[in-house]
Amino acid sequence: MPFGNNRPLVKITPVKTKKRTPALARPFLLTRLNWIWTALAAGLWIREQFVHVSLGTPLSWLIFSKGLVLLAEASLLYGFSGFRGFYFLGMFPLSWLAVSRFQWDLCARPESHFWAWLALFLGAEILILCLPDGKKLLWPLVPLWAGLIWLFKFSFLLPLTFLTANEKRLQNASWARWGGLASGLGLFAAFKGWAYFQFQWMDFDVIFVHELFFSFFLLGWLGLSAFDAGRRGIFRHVMFPLFLLPAGFLFLGGGPFISVFEWEALQWVLVWMAGYGLEAFRVYMMDPTWHGRAVWFAMGAAFFGGVF
Repeated sequence: MPFGNNRPLVKITPVKTKKRTPALARPFLLTRLNWIWTALAAGLWIREQFVHVSLGTPLSWLIFSKGLVLLAEASLLYGFSGFRGFYFLGMFPLSWLAVSRFQWDLCARPESHFWAWLALFLGAEILILCLPDGKKLLWPLVPLWAGLIWLFKFSFLLPLTFLTANEKRLQNASWARWGGLASGLGLFAAFKGWAYFQFQWMDFDVIFVHELFFSFFLLGWLGLSAFDAGRRGIFRHVMFPLFLLPAGFLFLGGGPFISVFEWEALQWVLVWMAGYGLEAFRVYMMDPTWHGRAVWFAMGAAFFGGVF
């Protein structure tokens, strides 16, 4: 080789990185088979109508429509969470919710404010996923938070959802962080939040320990830990109510006794959030062989016992 020939023996070509397409920019329905889980849940919800008819409850289109709205909102939240490829995220949690006793109770109650709180809360969560910009988010969220607090006082802590927001996770994060804190303090003063302080340990213990809903809470926490990274940065703020709502129930329930239907709204939220943890368990912890999948399926089926 001639002296001074410094050409590399192997030609190095730069690796081109593919740009990731945002979840909302991808084809919405036709190319996303994950929406099949929505159809499965809707079928189970239809079955629930006839099960209750056999028990003497008249068939009601209003009950059916209310439940369908809740399942559709949960399905949108799963679909907009930024997961790529085919996933089983909505398979069990939507089915759990469709056959759960608390879904039926919330939809069948003549008083619609229990259902309305849950529908409004899920709508706010969808908005957070669709608008990852603190400046744009703050204005519609403040009246939504006010409505949630007006319905039930355990919602007082929801404006703290963006307390840890930063620019890596959310555009104009300071708007959401400081604006959320300011609106939370303002709403606390406007609704006289200090008058609703009540330590509810006994009821909390019944729901989380004796009725075993702590397991759904842990699954939700697992989902937050596993999927809160990179392009899913906004996902953390969708999942923060996993901690804020139970804390609101524990300290700001609004009286010596909390209605059983308020607790059922919390149970619905916990089961929805547990779906992320179950998917994280399948993706990151289970053996990808058929017997590993069988164990995951058996675990998901076992959780039906916690919602009946």
